[in-house]
Amino acid sequence: MPKAYEEAGVSVEAGYEVVKRIKSHVARTNRPGVVGGIGDALIYMNNSSTGGLDFITMAIKARHPYLAFGNITFAAALAVIVLSGAVFRDVDSIIYGIMFNFLVSTVINKMMFGFTSSMLAMIITDDGAAACAEIDRVADRGSTILQGRGGYGGHPRDVVLCACSNKQLYEIEHAMQSLDPGCFIIMLQSNEVHGEGFRQLELGKNENRNE
Repeated sequence: MPKAYEEAGVSVEAGYEVVKRIKSHVARTNRPGVVGGIGDALIYMNNSSTGGLDFITMAIKARHPYLAFGNITFAAALAVIVLSGAVFRDVDSIIYGIMFNFLVSTVINKMMFGFTSSMLAMIITDDGAAACAEIDRVADRGSTILQGRGGYGGHPRDVVLCACSNKQLYEIEHAMQSLDPGCFIIMLQSNEVHGEGFRQLELGKNENRNE
């Protein structure tokens, strides 16, 4: 097989050398990329900026709020990397820059989604009012009652929905099992929750400022 590669004009040794260089870049990128991503995410979450490309990122996010912070950061950094690579023609720097900024953008997205994420408890019970009162008592959370019907027997059931944190979900689960051992509990992960009791990231607004 190596002989066939040589006849085709492909250098196997050169390929091995590239792999070694990429591995070294990955090792160098891992820790600073994670730390950099955490730092950038904390800055964005406090509606601030470090200057430089961050101004572009914040401006694009304000104009197109549906775009993820990490994706905007990576796109802006990629444009700089490509331009600098075309000027300096340094392949190692291009590889390192792409991997570093990809890791940074991934960490930013993970942290930003975690910032607005929450849990959703869906409780199917015979007494929705009692379930709502118990949720308010143990977790100090509001809830919503929907009217449901069993698919097999057709019996009416109350479906209680409550958005809460992981810790509150644990408290709600145990409270519901004590209140109604026959209830059916579904726990879901929600990417974003908007509303009272959940902190929101709003660009250009100071949370400590009185409206």
